[in-house]
Amino acid sequence: MPADWSQLLEWRDTISEAWHKDDTLGINGMGINELDRLIFLDAMPRRGNRDRIEAMLAVTGVPRDAVQVDVGCDTVPDDHLIENVSPTFKETFAYSVGAQPQVQYGETVPLKLVIRNRTSEPAHIYGGANSFGFVVSNKKGENVWYWECGQVYTMQLYSQWVSPSMPLEFTGHWEQIDTMGYPVPPGVYEVIGTFGMDYPERLVTDPVVIEVLSP
Repeated sequence: MPADWSQLLEWRDTISEAWHKDDTLGINGMGINELDRLIFLDAMPRRGNRDRIEAMLAVTGVPRDAVQVDVGCDTVPDDHLIENVSPTFKETFAYSVGAQPQVQYGETVPLKLVIRNRTSEPAHIYGGANSFGFVVSNKKGENVWYWECGQVYTMQLYSQWVSPSMPLEFTGHWEQIDTMGYPVPPGVYEVIGTFGMDYPERLVTDPVVIEVLSP
């Protein structure tokens, strides 16, 4: 029999207290589905997140069938993969993505996007610190993960100048997971870097190959 409203509120508060004691859980939010009489948790796709959330729920004493846990995010948006820059922009800027060519299974993979000014004078670019991203695809060409999936920030665009002697560098990482937070298998993957500017302008780097070695 579904729990009554007052019981759901009590369980929600119990979970909320436990959740806020552990900031590694990557929970975006929590609420109550009135129709189904369920507490729902929305969580970021991080490696091992499901197990950590299940462990947290186990110590609360809240019945597991009263909680719905959703981990992950949608597939890679199509516009993340389409470059849209002017010929002048490509003449002015060079951009690339960097990653280790081979990594051990289960390791966090550092990623870097670098945007360089090709000219001899400072050049203008429009885009903020939260405008960059990375997309990982498998050898079948399927996009398995993207940087913005699981990140929490407000997009802010602003004008900045890039010196010929000081490139823009943006760093991120991939935990060898897909957009649902599940570990990916060993194998060969490609990663691209992206940078969103004044919509719909976006730069997209050439891919680099990452080989995830078998354990």
